[in-house]
Amino acid sequence: MAREVSQRLVLIDDIDKYERAIGLQPDPERTGLHEHRHDVRWAVSTYETNPAAAYVEVEVALECGCEIRDLRTFAAHMRERGWDVAVTGGLGSQRVPGSPPMYHLRVRRKSLG
Repeated sequence: MAREVSQRLVLIDDIDKYERAIGLQPDPERTGLHEHRHDVRWAVSTYETNPAAAYVEVEVALECGCEIRDLRTFAAHMRERGWDVAVTGGLGSQRVPGSPPMYHLRVRRKSLG
């Protein structure tokens, strides 16, 4: 049984832009995150209904001035600190004038330090 294989040639005119788009190069414009160790203030959320669960809702503020625009990139940055951030549950945020945005996300309890 023979299969027909489709072959396509793709021309990339800006390799740096392409690499940023797929995450091979840092892209602070898209992700809001610079390549450095983030200054993170965090606490288990007051809205957490099951504090004994494997994943807990955490309130996070980035004191370093970065913003979380891409949860997967933030999760990768925090993995270096040992955090296991859930990337499938979404990301909520609230802004209070004069202070950094507060993000609500889920993190594996055992990975919090």
